[in-house]
Amino acid sequence: MPGVFVAAIDLGGTKAALALVGKDKSITHRQVLHTSDYLRPEDFVQAISAWLGSVQKELSPLDRIVGVGVGAPSGNRLHGTLDYAPNMPWEGVVPLATLLHEKTGLPCVLDNDANVAAYGEWEFGAAREMDDFIVITLGTGLGSAFICNGRMLYGHQGLAGEAGHMVIVPGGRPCKCGRQGCAETYCSATGFMMTFRELMQEAGREQELVHYFDPKAVEAAAKMGDTIARESFQKTAEWLGLTLANCCVFSNPRLIVLTGGLAGAGKLLLQPLQEVFERNLLRSYKGHVSLTFSALPGQDAALLGAASLVWRSFSSANPEFHEFL
Repeated sequence: MPGVFVAAIDLGGTKAALALVGKDKSITHRQVLHTSDYLRPEDFVQAISAWLGSVQKELSPLDRIVGVGVGAPSGNRLHGTLDYAPNMPWEGVVPLATLLHEKTGLPCVLDNDANVAAYGEWEFGAAREMDDFIVITLGTGLGSAFICNGRMLYGHQGLAGEAGHMVIVPGGRPCKCGRQGCAETYCSATGFMMTFRELMQEAGREQELVHYFDPKAVEAAAKMGDTIARESFQKTAEWLGLTLANCCVFSNPRLIVLTGGLAGAGKLLLQPLQEVFERNLLRSYKGHVSLTFSALPGQDAALLGAASLVWRSFSSANPEFHEFL
């Protein structure tokens, strides 16, 4: 039986993961490119095209690659561009979707990585068949995506849904966006480690910090009963619970999906978070919004999400895609 595939690209500041993704979640023909090797976006697109050419030679003549999906930091879905991506080797606004389409002849859909995570949950994960949900990515930063009434929230510039840049502590920690006290500086994995370091210093234990490189190390200490490690999760849950309750005011979701590295702490985070979240919810929302973790395998979630961009476009009566079906 012939296969139908999407070329999925998880584009980051240091590397890009490539793969073919089938509608059944199968992932094949993996490849990794180092973005720093490509000084111009055109060179990167040429490498993608070469990879696709080699992949097509390995497929059956009846198999088809029907589109390219790209998830990237600072990706703009409305324009198909990377907009001033701070950690990429290419400056300014890069029309990546157009470059890929022109080089490969395939339709290309590009979006920011948080929205891509949401499309993956929508198509394959915890939010299947749901019309109202939020996805929060707790990684280096705090990414977010809002699906309302069955549609992704984009706004007139394509930049809507930046929950990470809601101010939750006026005059608080400086944020790379130029403001102070943003949720990202308290609730992301980076913010979590800041909190842990501050508490360790207050307790006179700063000499021990050399043993704690990331949230996983703090998680291990918390499971062993370390009081400061546990307090770090409690404080983070306080800030994150308030942030999520505020998000509900805007979109009245049925579900909030947590993903990213910090979400890997599981019950250590979820148990205090659930209590704080419910406490801060509007009365009419209480008991009507669930919190859960991503149902997608961590290393493949971004690829599945990037493929979902294309699968979802097929279902939106887009003639650009239908010619490939």
